[in-house]
Amino acid sequence: MLLFTGVGLVLIVASLSRPGMANPPMTAMVGAPARNTPSVVVPGPSVYERPGVTASLGLGYAYGVLGGQIRYDRPLRPWLHLAPFVAGGFHYERVVVAGAIGMSVGFGRRQRLVVDLAVAPVQWQELNLHGTTIDFRTIYGPTVGVGYEDVSESGVMRRITFGYGWGMWGKGEGLFSSRLSVTFGAGGRLW
Repeated sequence: MLLFTGVGLVLIVASLSRPGMANPPMTAMVGAPARNTPSVVVPGPSVYERPGVTASLGLGYAYGVLGGQIRYDRPLRPWLHLAPFVAGGFHYERVVVAGAIGMSVGFGRRQRLVVDLAVAPVQWQELNLHGTTIDFRTIYGPTVGVGYEDVSESGVMRRITFGYGWGMWGKGEGLFSSRLSVTFGAGGRLW
């Protein structure tokens, strides 16, 4: 018994003294693979089924009027996708920078019904004196949009939404501003 213990101790010390042999590879031949059997390759999840960042360009409230949007697509289920987004753009008549921040919820796999909830530019107020613009300001507010989005296998995204916004911040007292809008966008998955 003492002999087996000593031999085991020597083998352990010998394996530790040689580099790379502390954990020797364990190989066992279970059986040779059968000949002429087709190998099965299981594809990974497609672009629209895994999380990632999407960049897009568009026109509408979700793009800060005319601008770009970055969003992080996160599928919770194969048919349910959440995408928080931030956008920046400008007003095309006046060079005024505007932005939007919100959440997009998609129902469907590749072709989705989308619902956008955001804080975005809703309207612009302009103060004119004898035909000269003296002041120009952006009115922000909560917006809700419903529409359609298509994401291809390669990650190209196209969308259209119809929305309604309530102007609440940045306006004068006693003014109520709301607006119906249409948003168009196209972009692609960055990773």
